[in-house]
Amino acid sequence: MDYMKLAQQMSEKSHCLSRKVGAVLVSNDTYYATYNQVKGCLSSCGKEGQCLRRKLGIPSGERLELCRIVHAETAAIIESLWQGINTVGSVLYVTDTPCNICAHIIVTVGIKKVIYKGDYPGNGLDVLRQGGVEVEQYRETDPVIIENPDEGMPE
Repeated sequence: MDYMKLAQQMSEKSHCLSRKVGAVLVSNDTYYATYNQVKGCLSSCGKEGQCLRRKLGIPSGERLELCRIVHAETAAIIESLWQGINTVGSVLYVTDTPCNICAHIIVTVGIKKVIYKGDYPGNGLDVLRQGGVEVEQYRETDPVIIENPDEGMPE
């Protein structure tokens, strides 16, 4: 399975007005796929019709604490742990390089490798490397269509 293609498909579900990001955490024969999203009772900026960071003119990658969205990497980690999936030694596929905050979380939970496609501002890749996480930029191959993206995910 091409997990990056799945991450890209998941990113399309995001309601974020600034950046749609997907992530797939793979541990042994199990994976969990998700996207950047609002958790709990908050409403997303997409549903509100405006992004507070955009409204205030804050550049991408800055003042992330103002964002309502949980980044895809962090959502994948949290949801995997909820499902009992062990993150130690796992591989994370993400459509953009992790931000600094997500990179610290990735190192902390023991993910061994991050495969990313696009760039995101900040020093997330440096944090990952310093934390002993292998990083690799995804290279496009022939298109793969994933018939059933939920197949193989825990119930």
